[in-house]
Amino acid sequence: MAARRYNARRPAPEGTAVARDWHRFFFARESAAPLAAVRVLLCAAVLIPVASRWPHARELYSSDGAPAPIWAWWPGSAELPILGGDACVALYSALVLALACGVVGYRSRVACGTAGVLTLYFGLLDVTGTLTKYTVIAFHGLMILAAGRCGAAWSVDAWLAGERDVRVEAWPRRLLQVFLCVLYFATALTKVKSPEYLSGEHTLFWMRTDMNFPHPLGWWLSQSPVLVMLSAQLALLWEAAMPALVWRPRLRGPLVWLGVAFHAGTALLLGLWVFPLIVLAFYPVWGEPRRVAATLSGLR
Repeated sequence: MAARRYNARRPAPEGTAVARDWHRFFFARESAAPLAAVRVLLCAAVLIPVASRWPHARELYSSDGAPAPIWAWWPGSAELPILGGDACVALYSALVLALACGVVGYRSRVACGTAGVLTLYFGLLDVTGTLTKYTVIAFHGLMILAAGRCGAAWSVDAWLAGERDVRVEAWPRRLLQVFLCVLYFATALTKVKSPEYLSGEHTLFWMRTDMNFPHPLGWWLSQSPVLVMLSAQLALLWEAAMPALVWRPRLRGPLVWLGVAFHAGTALLLGLWVFPLIVLAFYPVWGEPRRVAATLSGLR
């Protein structure tokens, strides 16, 4: 009944075909399965680094330790309050709890919104370690999930409400798709202006150091600099083409699987584990909602 009332307040426009297609693109009703899959995967991926820092929250983020806030590095940035040790540990525990609730889907929207705000807050208090690219990506994803009905499927919320096969508006999934496209395009723009990346120098440096996690395959591949240079340029080409071509149904499948291979390669060759997990957590939005729902039902 509520869903029907909500649709009644958003009738299809009576304008041009472009306006109708635009309305259908964002507000067509579809299965909630892709959004639910992103919620589970993203909260679980963010929980990995958050849980690893939990025992050190007092030292990293409180006035009892040695925080490195962003305003100490960039004067003029907005300053946030730095809590005492006990209050900081309690608030960080709330972040862990919010992410756990997001995984199981209990109070899903509140959990994702709380996790997003606290992830950003603690990241700004530790610019040397906690504030990373994946922290910013996760923040945007969690806030988009909080704005949509991310708990309409595969959640404790749906189980308590007795809802099955819920259909939701498409705009949260579309926003996540657009966010991924902007992310890849911005990354390609950054790399194309870097001669060191195009020559493979940056990639070789990552392969020959253990700055993140051990990656013996990276050391093995670094013995062939020409191959590293070609792979870096191919990765740049894929990142530039992905935002434009992924909207074509016939090209979407190959591009998405290339993305999976690309991020798996960054884990095996560069030692990046958390970053690819967080980015790949968004990938269910590229699946056809009905197929994603069928896949999740098969896993049940």
